[in-house]
Amino acid sequence: MMTNAMQRRDTYRIPIPHSVSTRCFIRMRDNAEVMIAVIDISVGGIGLIGFSPDVDLQEGNEFAGCRLELPGIGAVHCKLLVGKQSEITLANGIKTIRTGCKFAQLSSQNENLLQRFIYALEQQANNQH
Repeated sequence: MMTNAMQRRDTYRIPIPHSVSTRCFIRMRDNAEVMIAVIDISVGGIGLIGFSPDVDLQEGNEFAGCRLELPGIGAVHCKLLVGKQSEITLANGIKTIRTGCKFAQLSSQNENLLQRFIYALEQQANNQH
C-alpha cells in the first residue's frame, strides 16, 4: 500500500474492501439516479469502478445532486467533478474502467462524514493485520 508521501494527490486515498458496499448515486438531468460502485475514497474525491451507458463520465463533466452511501456512517450529498479515467484489472482478472472524481463544494458536515468513514476503513484494515 502507498504511503501518504508517495501518492500524487493532496489527500490520502484508501481502497474500499469488497466486504464494504459503497455506492455513488449520480443524479441525471431527468432526476433519475444511476448507481456506480466506489473502489476507493479520500476526503478529496472517489474512484468509481465500471461504467453506465446513462452517465457521461468524460473528464471535466460535473454532476450536482450526487449521493454517496457510506455504510455505518450515512449519506454524503455532493457535487462531483469527473477527472481521469484508466483501465484497471480486478483481482478476478476482469478489465474495467476506473474514473477518478473530485468533490466540489463539499460542506464541512459532509467532509466530517468522509473522515469518519475513512477512519473506520483504516481501523478495519489494521484489525485484519
